[in-house]
Amino acid sequence: YEKTGTGVGVFVKQWDGTQWIPLGSALNFGSSGAKPPVITTDALGNFVVVWSEYNHIHTTESSYIYAKRWTNGSWQPLGNFVTDNARTYALDLALDSEGNPYVIWQNDIDKAIYVKHWKAAENRWRFIGPNPISNLQGIKTGGSPNVDFRNNTLVATWNRPSVVINGISYNGRILTKRYIP
Repeated sequence: YEKTGTGVGVFVKQWDGTQWIPLGSALNFGSSGAKPPVITTDALGNFVVVWSEYNHIHTTESSYIYAKRWTNGSWQPLGNFVTDNARTYALDLALDSEGNPYVIWQNDIDKAIYVKHWKAAENRWRFIGPNPISNLQGIKTGGSPNVDFRNNTLVATWNRPSVVINGISYNGRILTKRYIP
């Protein structure tokens, strides 16, 4: 993630033991502001990257979440985008046993946590279970949401600070949900 002439570029570089080698050109689609990416590797050693970037066309500063996989020497998009019309506050990524990504993000518009899964066989992103996965919409979640996929189980965690809304006090806590595909 680097500053470029007109904005912020999302680049991936690999260490070869002596220097950083760029993997292709910048990943982002334009000169809009991108947030730092999340990167992992699948069982074959291919990189999978997700990031969000602002779409300055909308006055609400909405952002899109994008995902790409490094395959056969080039970046392959996983769909057009994971989601649009979000105001992404934080995101995370995990891969299932087949290398399909799960993406979790906090949407700062409705203060909720969402999860989508890329299904290669269907060539599309789909929501996992009821979404949003956070229990209370409109209550700001804090910290970064996280996902982990092990033993054919997806675990999502996020925290919620103590807040008072309309005279009702909500205690801060760490929340966890488990999904078994």
